This record gives sequence, structure tokens and C-alpha cells, in this order.
Amino acid sequence: MRVQLYHYPIGYNLLPDKFALTEIHVLYGTLLGKKLDISNFTKKLIALGLLKKTDEKRKIGPHRSPHLYHFDKERYDCALKEGLVFKLIY
Repeated sequence: MRVQLYHYPIGYNLLPDKFALTEIHVLYGTLLGKKLDISNFTKKLIALGLLKKTDEKRKIGPHRSPHLYHFDKERYDCALKEGLVFKLIY
């Protein structure tokens, strides 16, 4: 699975329908067994175009409510079919 992380998107079946970027960051870090740089990881992940930002926020406290995202199913399926190269910075 670790090898496929770099060539195919994961997370669609491993995350809830709507999730915060920290949740997908933790998922990748756990699967890779490495600490990933959160800012670089987030920028690269969003640049792939697989995620869509929702208007919703998770309520976890004042001034700490992260936006929720969901996968763009059409782009996700295309990325699975064609493969992609996702270079993670850690």
C-alpha cells in the first residue's frame, strides 16, 4: 500500500465523506510511517485537484474550526485509472 500511495490516490474509502485536511494528513503519515510537513503536504494535495472545499466547518472550538473537504469523485476515479505521481515532502 505504501508504494501505491505515490502513484494512486487513497482515502476515498478510508475517510468520512467530509473531512478536514488534518485527517487526510494523519492518514498519509500513518500509512507511510513518517512525519509529513503539513504545509507542503496540504499544498501538494490541493494542487492535484482531487479535493473540493465545502462551505462547512467542523466545530472544535472558537477560532479553530477547519474547513471540510470531500473528494471530487470524477477526478478521483480518473486519477485511479490513469495513476498519478504524488511526491510527499517530509
